Amino acid sequence: MAYLGALALLFSYAESMLPRFAPFFRLGLSNVAVLSSLSLDFPSFLALCVVKSASSSLVSGTLFSPFFIVSIAQSVVSGSFMFALPRIFGKRISVYGISVSGAAVSSAVQVFLCSLYLGSGTFVFFGPMLVFSVFSGFFTAFVCSALKIRDGGLPPAGFSPLVEPQKTECGTFARSFLLLPVVFFLSVIVFSTDRIALLVSVFAVAAALQKMSGRRFLFVPHFAMWVFVFLSSVFVPDGKVVFRIWKFSVTDGALLLAAEKCVRLSSSMCLSRFASSVPLPKNSVVSLSIAHFHAMTARVESGGMKGRNFVERLRFVVNG
Repeated sequence: MAYLGALALLFSYAESMLPRFAPFFRLGLSNVAVLSSLSLDFPSFLALCVVKSASSSLVSGTLFSPFFIVSIAQSVVSGSFMFALPRIFGKRISVYGISVSGAAVSSAVQVFLCSLYLGSGTFVFFGPMLVFSVFSGFFTAFVCSALKIRDGGLPPAGFSPLVEPQKTECGTFARSFLLLPVVFFLSVIVFSTDRIALLVSVFAVAAALQKMSGRRFLFVPHFAMWVFVFLSSVFVPDGKVVFRIWKFSVTDGALLLAAEKCVRLSSSMCLSRFASSVPLPKNSVVSLSIAHFHAMTARVESGGMKGRNFVERLRFVVNG
């Protein structure tokens, strides 16, 4: 299970090296590990979906944020859907049909859950995301087929798991559990107040905590999220009209609400990245997945792989 979780992280790592078409439109290459494990029994397969989301969220620093709820929900629901398809249709459905269907279900779950927080304006993105899921699902199935990953996601011959899992990225200051109550208290404030000044203050503290934990503050992910939130919220009528864009009116209330949502989510991201720096038990499946992932990426970047393209490197790591 740890190897399969690491395989999902490996393909997320590979995806991060590709250009992003638009914010929140991900190829979902981590599903390569899911597609290669459809022969597992359902409890093991479901556990893989959970481990995949937990490991990815821990590495990205979103394990303790609302984004993890979206991630694990879409992983479990779309994974269960993909698991059922070959058992219903047998050989009449290919890995491409399974992958595209899973990507479409994942998009639907993501949009629905985001709408519970951002409002009905989020459904504007469902059409484009559904179209994109056809491309992403097809591409993911192509990668899975091209790499010829072993049935059941079995490790290649000679694969040697690490005995001592590596620590996740974190600074010495953040390795104490004593500050977790502070994170919890700040999280309560973030999702219980509508005072923009207080929210901005908490965001500043959260960003400082993230910095102290040794995890860099990256502006681009926050900016991409702000664009998505604004487009989802700013056209909802609420208060006095400030200006108009084509046929849409932007009100002062909508602007304030969009700003509040942006600061809340950015604060939760920073607090989550700080909390994610607290190390897990070293023999847990998630810790082992991250340890194996570090070993895999080290092989990808090894000197013996110089001069080979990235697909050849991935094939070497996956198949030995």
